[in-house]
Amino acid sequence: AKDYFHLGASGYGYLFAIGSLGGLLGALVAGMRSKEHVKKATTYAFTGFGSLLIIFGVAALFTNYIFLFILLLILIGFSLTTFYISNNTSIQLLVEDAYRGRVVSTIFLGLGLTSIGNFFIGTLAELFSAPVAYIIIGGMLLVASLFFMYLTRESVFHD
Repeated sequence: AKDYFHLGASGYGYLFAIGSLGGLLGALVAGMRSKEHVKKATTYAFTGFGSLLIIFGVAALFTNYIFLFILLLILIGFSLTTFYISNNTSIQLLVEDAYRGRVVSTIFLGLGLTSIGNFFIGTLAELFSAPVAYIIIGGMLLVASLFFMYLTRESVFHD
């Protein structure tokens, strides 16, 4: 926020809040979605999140137009929250009742491991720059999402 938009601590907080607005919208939309469309929502949100991170990084390399980043932060928050909710819903719909608690605990383990990912992103940002780190991470997520789409193409798109 300081280096690219010349914003202080309060501006940094506002940027986080803007991303949270997208998260709130994503949660509301996910709550209205029927369970028949959960797999597609998970796939599209995962792919969208990676793509949006790439766009965010590329945009940060070439412009500091704040309104573009506000829009991107809203979309990133939307796609991330949609992915979390849809993924959690998919897992709970697929797992038998006897194992649901154990499986859901692995979701929270994944959330707890986020700090390892943050360390990795911070290292990339330190080595290259923050925009390049977003591009690398977004590219990795996009490749992973396309790989999972390929592996699950029958179950995702033909249900």
